[in-house]
Amino acid sequence: MQSLIKIAAVFSSKQSCRLTGFTKKIPLGFYIVILRMGTLFAKGVTQEMKATGVVRRIDDLGRVVIPKEIRRTLRIREGEPLEIFTDQDGEVILKKYIPINDLSLYAQEYVDVLSETLSAIAVVADKNTIIASSGAPKKEFVGQKLGNIVEIMNEGIPTITEGTITSSGRSFPSLIVAPILTTEVIGCVCLAPKKAEAKLGEIDLNLATTAAGFLAKQMQKE
Repeated sequence: MQSLIKIAAVFSSKQSCRLTGFTKKIPLGFYIVILRMGTLFAKGVTQEMKATGVVRRIDDLGRVVIPKEIRRTLRIREGEPLEIFTDQDGEVILKKYIPINDLSLYAQEYVDVLSETLSAIAVVADKNTIIASSGAPKKEFVGQKLGNIVEIMNEGIPTITEGTITSSGRSFPSLIVAPILTTEVIGCVCLAPKKAEAKLGEIDLNLATTAAGFLAKQMQKE
């Protein structure tokens, strides 16, 4: 939220390019996509809950049993990790831990926002495979193994480059790779132009980097 406040402050001061790393005026579309990604990030822990009518007591060791019916419905297996959330109303929320390759729902929303705003192809990948795409036929990207962007991704530095997104796909003369970093590189956000002659630039790089940051924070929430 602090980042969103800083962005709003910059915009209110005539888009004066005070964001670190920018060297030119920032278009309104940048602020729109940042605010939309911030909304998606917040939605990860604010989805509507459904009452089950089940009440369980905590034992003397602080343990509580999740009923078998709920575990079966939500496909929670023995030994599977759960995340614990609390809110201002004193509620305790248990949620299945979501690694990168199970984040396709959130990832899809992020790439949809990026593709719509930038009129570009946007994908999110884990360390080996693309899990979400927008701006091009999904069969071209989703489920495909990464091309030479995997080497750039593993360097851990957001980069404007050229190369192939998938191992068997077309080559792009202009390509952005923004690694998703937690304690290590766990995936990336990648942008490519829809038109072969188009070039991606600094604004595109910063938006991809911001999306990668939001996704990293989504997975670090505990």
